[in-house]
Amino acid sequence: MPSSIAEFARSVSAAYRTLEGFEATERIRAGAIDVEARVRFRKPSQCAVEVQSYHSPLAELEERLANGAEFTGDELTGMTFCYDGHTSWAFDPKGKSAVRKPERSLPEPLPGLRALAEIGFLETLTRDFLVRDAGEETIDGERVRLLGLRPKEPHRSHLLKVVSFPIRRATIAIDDAGFPRRIESHPSPATLLASLLGRDPVVIRYENVRRDPPDQALFSPSPPEGAHVFREAFASVDKIEESLPFPFSFTPLTQRGYRPLAGGGTVTVDEEHDRGYCTVSLGVEDDGATQRAVTLRVGNYLSRNMSRRRVALAERGEPVRLGTIDGKLLDRGREWTEQTGEETPRALVEAFWNDDGIYAFLLGDGVEREELVTLASALVSSNDGPEEAD
Repeated sequence: MPSSIAEFARSVSAAYRTLEGFEATERIRAGAIDVEARVRFRKPSQCAVEVQSYHSPLAELEERLANGAEFTGDELTGMTFCYDGHTSWAFDPKGKSAVRKPERSLPEPLPGLRALAEIGFLETLTRDFLVRDAGEETIDGERVRLLGLRPKEPHRSHLLKVVSFPIRRATIAIDDAGFPRRIESHPSPATLLASLLGRDPVVIRYENVRRDPPDQALFSPSPPEGAHVFREAFASVDKIEESLPFPFSFTPLTQRGYRPLAGGGTVTVDEEHDRGYCTVSLGVEDDGATQRAVTLRVGNYLSRNMSRRRVALAERGEPVRLGTIDGKLLDRGREWTEQTGEETPRALVEAFWNDDGIYAFLLGDGVEREELVTLASALVSSNDGPEEAD
């Protein structure tokens, strides 16, 4: 190893620049967050993740209070995610489905941060950080050198670019090949992660490392034979209506002043089997602030999230008449109070109905029970369902 700490840090950056890719078992620990995955990375940005275990109290709390997680930890375990540099695949072997998602979409466990197979910071190590010698130690029988890091500038603003560093300090353990075997960091107080962890650090370990670039085919795999293959995309409300493989109109919501909060929503369709579902959030604004909001999930196919919502409303919801059909209503605000001991600042109520194979969930935030029933009834009355889904 180079004797000077500056020389060593520069050699680490040089090693990363010559690294074409790697494969390793990565374990991420941050407070109660504990995730393990086999990760594969190939430059410039391709990444594949096989989840081996996934425990996140944040996702568990979101799921328990509002069925808000796309996948639970149990569902993520065994799943594979692949990013080819442009789009991502999520493979669910339990449900025999595959979803192609726009951009990079991996099950990152740290809110607001990329941590899976993420070592790109090494390339600009001496440019971005003050580096100190933190000694040596042995990891898995191999001698490693420790580098202490502090951002030179926590925040840099340029005309067309803003750069900020989400840590106060970090210590990385580098092996003889210049690879980080352990990364321990302390989040900046301004980050959400710091408020969740308190004094606990984020610790990432890489084991069973292979420094050869993984096969290109691993990042663009073919869906398994017989799987439902979905493609997810963002679309405006009117385009969502055109894209869905069943008739559904959002007009009752827009007629009552609700407008898409993000300009549209997400539509996910299996064209081969004429199945699909969508999620769109709409709100009523006053003086630039959202006063009331609803999130509508509707499909003739139940996603994992929708399936869990259906069970929750079936088990804990109360019967309610929605237009011409029977539905269920669940006061999630009351459940929140019962589980946390804290009052919700706004009403949180969800309605569910199944209209001839079209499953719909309408969650109101700041929408009182009577108004939510009125909105759901209007949606039922204006939409005719297709034949029952398989």
